[in-house]
Order: sequence, then C-alpha cells, then structure tokens
Amino acid sequence: MILQSPLFGGCILDQNETMALRPERSQLLRGGDVLPLMRHLADVAALSGEPRRQRQHLIDGLNQVLGTQIGVWLEMDNWRPGRIQRPIQQVLTSNPDPYWIQYMNDFIVHHSPHDDPYADHSIRSDAAVQLWQFEPLVADKKSRLRYGATLDMAKKLRIRDGVVSVIRAGEGGDRVIGFSLQRRSEFGRLTKRDIALARLAIQEIGGMIQRGGIHADLKVRPALPPRLREVLDRTLRGQSPGVMARAMGISIHTLREHIDRLYRHFRVHSREELMARFIR
Repeated sequence: MILQSPLFGGCILDQNETMALRPERSQLLRGGDVLPLMRHLADVAALSGEPRRQRQHLIDGLNQVLGTQIGVWLEMDNWRPGRIQRPIQQVLTSNPDPYWIQYMNDFIVHHSPHDDPYADHSIRSDAAVQLWQFEPLVADKKSRLRYGATLDMAKKLRIRDGVVSVIRAGEGGDRVIGFSLQRRSEFGRLTKRDIALARLAIQEIGGMIQRGGIHADLKVRPALPPRLREVLDRTLRGQSPGVMARAMGISIHTLREHIDRLYRHFRVHSREELMARFIR
C-alpha cells in the first residue's frame, strides 16, 4: 500500500509494515516540530545533482532536527540472514569522534552485523520500513551479553540513547537505505516526540528516494569473489599494495589487477575514492 504524505506531498512506503507513524503518534508532533524537518528535506532535495554533498547534508541536518550528535547515513546490500552483508555507502557526521570512525571501520571489516543490536534485528525483519530504538533492543541480560562489544563501544563513545531507521529497497528488498542517530550521555534520552519525528523522517525519505529526490542506486550488485573481498578488507585496514601482496602470497601485478577490478565494481578511480565509499 502507498500512502500520500499530507506534509510533503510525496509517497510513503508502507507495505504492510507495523512500525509506520500511526495517527495517534502523529498527534505528538506539532507544526513547530515538523516544519524544521520539512525545510531540511526540501534543502536536501535541492542537492539531488550532488550525491555526496546531499548525503552529508542529510545526515548532518537530521542530527540537528533530532537533537542527536552522532550519525551515519548507510546503504547496505544482502540485508538478509545467512548472507554476507556488504556496505555500499556510509557517510558519517561531519567532524566525527575518532572512536566513532574506529567503530564504523570495525563494523565493516572485523565484525558481523549480527554483533550490533540494530543491524541484527533489522536483518531478521521483513518490514519495508523499520525503526529501532536502542533501549528496547538491549533491555534484558541475555541481549546485553549478546551485544557486549557494541555496548562497550557505546560506553566509550558516551552514547546514551539512539534510533536507527531503514527502508528495504532494490530487488527483493535485499538493499537497505537509512540512518542511525545517537545521543551522547550528557544529553537526555530521546522523547516520544523525537521518535515520532524520526518515524516521519524515514517515511518522507522513502518517498523522496522513490521519486529520485534523494540519490540512491537501488540496483543490487553481485557479491564480490572471496579474493576481491580480502583485497577490499585489507585496503580498508590501510595496508599498502606491497604488504597485501606478500600477505596473500601473490605478485604485485596480480594484486593490482584485483584492485582494478575493485575500482570497476565500485565505480571509483583511486584508493582514496574506494575508501571514501565506506568511511568519511
């Protein structure tokens, strides 16, 4: 089912999902709450010809609207149980905390998404539009033990509360597009009004993506062969071509062929552009 947004004039994805902004929740929001979000999304739409700048502006503005301090815009493929998830785009808050950069890098290279409560629950959900709050996901002892590594990093980052919203897109809904917004411990927890505003944001963003107002490549690409996956992982760790070739037991010529294939796969032209697709 597609609903018409009374606020932004766009289409909202609501394919039998249970987490959409319900009428009783929309009553939490007043014009003074919604207007800054609508203005921000209008500014984002105006940058449709500059995808990188658009994504950066989107996540920075959502932080301002929601009163959060740490954020990331993300696009991931293979967002299903039993598959190897692949990052397509990740854009961090401007001037991010070094620990936050470290966490995002570790999330991509060293850890399974199932180690993160948001990602783990989202992967196992078929909802077309999802919104997850931090506290309910780690409310019991079993969950706190399961997601201990993520909770340790949250403590280091002084994260008090947060919300993650994603939209399933692409063929079979295997790609997700969305945002993660986290609030530091020196600030209060997210209120019901904040959560309602986040729900509205992801619904409006879904409509903008469908209309092309937010640039997003919805074509799911084939999985990388294991050898290329290893080259990508080592590149993201900052290893030089010489170090990679020796560690993998291949010639520098063969390694450069692998790197060229990676560039073609991700449609980039340099090591810097490749790394910027994942962390910036």
